[in-house]
Formats: sequence, C-alpha cells, structure tokens
Amino acid sequence: MSSDDAALIVETGGKPDERPFDGGGRAIVVALAIAALGGAGFVVALVLDPTQALSSYLIAYSFAITVVVGLLAFVMGAHAMNAAWPTAVRRVAELGFGAMPLLVVLYLPLFWSARLYPWAHPERVADHHVRELVLHKRPVMNAPFFFVRAIVFLLLWTLVAELLRRWSLAMDRPGAPSLKDRLRGFSCVLLPLVGITATFASFDWIMSLSPDFYSTMYGLYVLSGGFVGALGLMAIMMSSAQSGGWLVGVNRSHWYAIGRLLFAFLIFWAYTGFFQYMLIWIGNRPIEAKFYIERFRPGDLWTSWFLVWGHFAVPWLILLSYAVKRRRATVTAMGAWLLACHYVDMHWLVGARRQAAQAWHWADAPALLLVGGLGVAFALWRQRGTLLSAVWDPDYTVAVHYESR
Repeated sequence: MSSDDAALIVETGGKPDERPFDGGGRAIVVALAIAALGGAGFVVALVLDPTQALSSYLIAYSFAITVVVGLLAFVMGAHAMNAAWPTAVRRVAELGFGAMPLLVVLYLPLFWSARLYPWAHPERVADHHVRELVLHKRPVMNAPFFFVRAIVFLLLWTLVAELLRRWSLAMDRPGAPSLKDRLRGFSCVLLPLVGITATFASFDWIMSLSPDFYSTMYGLYVLSGGFVGALGLMAIMMSSAQSGGWLVGVNRSHWYAIGRLLFAFLIFWAYTGFFQYMLIWIGNRPIEAKFYIERFRPGDLWTSWFLVWGHFAVPWLILLSYAVKRRRATVTAMGAWLLACHYVDMHWLVGARRQAAQAWHWADAPALLLVGGLGVAFALWRQRGTLLSAVWDPDYTVAVHYESR
C-alpha cells in the first residue's frame, strides 16, 4: 500500500478502494458490439456449413470454459491454502467466473454438435477396427448420456462459482461476519470434485473427437493450459483495474506472485504435453500416434510448431527474468500473449479433426467474437455496483502489505 493510500485511510477513516465499481460501461458496449458482429458472422457460417461452424464454436467455447474454470481453481486454491496475498486480487478472478451462468446458456448451440463426434455416427466410420471401438463405447458415449453429463458439469461449476462469489460479496460491509472458514471448508471439499468433473468434460467434449485415442494425461494437459490462460486473463484485468484506481493495494509483490504462477504453470503445461507425447512415441502404437500425425499435416503443422516455440520456449525464456515477473507491464503483456496462445492450443486440439486443408476456418473468428464478447459484457455488468477489492475481508490488510523477493 502506498503512502497516499495510507493517508487516505487516515483522512476518511475508511478503506482507500471501497467505492463500488461503476466502470466498464464503455467496455460493455464495445463487447456487446463485438458479440453482435460475431453473432452475425456465426449465423452466416451456420447457413453455409453447419459442421464447420459448430466446430469453430466448440473451439471458442472450450477456450472460454477452460479459462473460467481456471479462475475458479485459482480462487478455490487460495481459500483451501488459507493464503492471504490473493485476497488483494481475488475479486478480479471472481469477476471473471461471474460469467459462468452465461456459459451455461452459451452451451445450447452445442446440443447440435453430435455431428462432430464419430461415436454419434458409428456407421460413418470407415475403419473397421475404429468402428468396433466406437460401438464398444456406446453405453457411455451416446448422445443422451453425453449431454446429461454436460449439464451436470456446468450446473456444478455454476453452483460453486455462485456460492463463492456470494459469500465473498457478503463480507463487503463494516461489521460483516467473517466467512473465511466457510469459504475454506467449501473449497477444500469441492476443489477435487471440480477438477475431476473438468477432467471428464475435457475427455467428453474434446478428446472424444478422436474416438481411437486415449490418454490419462489429456485432462491435465487441457486444465493446466486453461489455468495458464486464467492467470493471463487475471493479469489483464488487474492491470485495467489498477489503471482505473480500483486496485490501489496491489504492489510489485502481487505482480511477482502472478508472474511466478504464470512461469510455474507454463512449465507444468509443457511437462504434461511433452510426457504425453513421449509416452505415445515410446509405445509406438499406430492407433495413438494417429493423434499427432493428424496435427503434423500441412493444415496444422505451423500450429504444432507454434505451440512448441510461441507458447512455451520463448515465453519461458522471457519469464525466467526476475525483473520481468515484477513489472506490471511485462506480466500483463506475457499474460495477454499466453491467453491468446491458449486459444491456439484449444484450436490445435479441436481443429485438427477437420479436413487437412481447413484446420483454420474463417468461421473461427466470429465464434470467438460471439462467445468472448458476451462473456466480457456479462461479467462486467454483474460486477457493477459491487466492490472490486475485498477490502472488508479479514485478510485484506495483510494482503496489501504482502512482500515477496
């Protein structure tokens, strides 16, 4: 906390940033305009080629939901560890997963996505061995059970997100009872369930696009990438909120904490991806190797190499620097870059199931604009009228004095 903030506390007898959030109005309008543009493009794509349009929508939706679940994991992890420093920045994560109810609604177009999954149409699978494998999985991989699971996953995440957000906001007044024990106990119990359901969702929604492929590390790969993307989004939101005067208690140590997490989980994401590849390479089974062969075809070859160099190697080298991880500008820039890289990663997982020449399709852009624009507008709208810093949380004073070297 700066000397100016401390002086303001003395002068007013209150907190320096207890003013309810009333910003973001222009951002909401811009986000809605972007969503309208994306929606128009997505409708055109649906008319011209429904399969490609739904594939693009699945990419955008997978990107959004993994980032939101990553934000949820950050907050639940902070509560479970009883860590104090995240209290200074926790509310921006809560702002982000405030979009969860909207994501339940945005899943509706994917009820028509069965055409994307070979298990839904085994008669169209040319390879006899793969067709037999698909038929063997029919008791689990069938449309009714698939969509029931999707509804259960989404409702669980929404319930968790809403309760965490409600209990956090309930402490935003002088003399409010502390709900820290409730938040911690709830997070300790539910965090494993959120992780398990998110893993099975990644199996269902993404991995089952390749019915002849299976990896126990797949869910961890998807979720660790989503967590890196969530940290990147947090850096962007923190920077915007700090520029607007809403996060005056955030100092270089908080930026360093976010930078360290970006660095650590970037390595973890790369670790899961590399060892999944290495084990499949050692096993040398054609049915598993096909997953990577599809992603080294001309249509997606550059994407594969981009993930190696652009998503991992270069950001890793940059984030090695202590100075980079302590500066707001550089952490924000790296966060924005890694958030964009996570979209490329989701595209790499989903888009390679298209025809080789169409790994990237023009419909990808409007789908991303639609989902992203609506998500941003809804999250900002929900946050208006509430505090953007948890200033009445019992740990807030300790959090804003957090120092790390």
